[in-house]
Amino acid sequence: MKDVLSFLGGALIGAALGAGVVLFSTPQPGPVTRASIKQRWQAALETGKQAARQREQELWAEFNTRVKAPADLPLKERSDAVTL
Repeated sequence: MKDVLSFLGGALIGAALGAGVVLFSTPQPGPVTRASIKQRWQAALETGKQAARQREQELWAEFNTRVKAPADLPLKERSDAVTL
């Protein structure tokens, strides 16, 4: 357990140092860099939300398919499922 915590601590320190080096070595001024980081963060969040919405729709479709299937048939053999 101690080895795992040491590794995680080292990884966090390394990530923080790497982020600091990147921020201080960019050729752009601070406000431009912060705006760029914020824009990338927002794009990543929107991509994640869109993927979550798509997966939710897939899960609801699968749920509805399974609910409408006869209970004694396996999932693959439900071609004659009753529509509610």
